[in-house]
Amino acid sequence: MNRCKCGRKLYAKGLCHNCYSVKWRQAHASQTNAYNKAYRHANPEKVAAWEKSYRGRKRDYLRRLKMDVSQEQLESTMKRQKGRCALCHWPFGKEIPAADHDHKTRRFRGFIHRNCNLGLGFFHDDIKRLSLAIQYLKKFTKRRKA
Repeated sequence: MNRCKCGRKLYAKGLCHNCYSVKWRQAHASQTNAYNKAYRHANPEKVAAWEKSYRGRKRDYLRRLKMDVSQEQLESTMKRQKGRCALCHWPFGKEIPAADHDHKTRRFRGFIHRNCNLGLGFFHDDIKRLSLAIQYLKKFTKRRKA
């Protein structure tokens, strides 16, 4: 059986269904864009519901891909943390928590605020650098109090 360049079964013009669809949409971009724009305008509720659902599914998929952790483990961790950041212990409120993980081992550590996660990332999870940052802040905090 003949196969597409990506290895899937042929659909049309020597391509699988997926590759054919992509190529067709590229060739008919203005037509596709006009249809999509009209659909979005006519069905704003459906589009909003789909986008919200898709964002959640994509986020869950990427979490599982990055860190070898099940959805059940993620949910039990969130329950154990009682809706609070594992780093600063403040509640998440309406913020979507970031799934923190060790970049070397890919081990899931817990849920933290996005800004807490960015802070750890900027310091490359390096305890020595974080300690130096704490010392730096303490030095200037003492001056303010004096």
